[in-house]
Amino acid sequence: MTFKLIAALAAVSFLSTPVMASEVGNYVGVGVNLNRQGVDGTEYTSNRTVAGVAVQSRFRLSEPSKVSASARPFFNFAAGPDSQIGSAAGVLGTIDFSLSGREVADSYLSDTNLYVGVGGQWALTNNGQANYQTSVGQGSQFLFVAGVERSFSPSLVGFADVKFPTQTNGISGTAYAPVGTVGLGFKF
Repeated sequence: MTFKLIAALAAVSFLSTPVMASEVGNYVGVGVNLNRQGVDGTEYTSNRTVAGVAVQSRFRLSEPSKVSASARPFFNFAAGPDSQIGSAAGVLGTIDFSLSGREVADSYLSDTNLYVGVGGQWALTNNGQANYQTSVGQGSQFLFVAGVERSFSPSLVGFADVKFPTQTNGISGTAYAPVGTVGLGFKF
């Protein structure tokens, strides 16, 4: 009887304790890119939607605080009309602003960040005529980024951002649209 009482009290204590998300920290994640591209030709029509896959990570460069700095390397992949895969690699430097968190032992641990920054992308494949080499624009270029990330558990982070390419896109010369990325990351 005593064991059952102790187990019941432990269960009530566990269930009534608020669950707090852990710090965002460093992570590697996988996401989906969506954007509009202004290309006409090679079996594509102008202003089509292009979907791709992104592998994206965060490495915090400063001590945990309400404002910190991070490096965010990424790879992205997009499919072309003839089943070829285009790809690019890049890195972004961001300033991260904590939207929520807590003080723990003289440190601030953020569980939700807003980040803004700038970086570069380098095309790993090149087919400018069909313009499907990346899902973040035609070729190598500078990028701007704004996003948000949230820790859901001690091992899982959700992230969403918008990357703003700095080059025009496609053979029609139309301006390149921003690229949205949404994904999940695993902390390490």
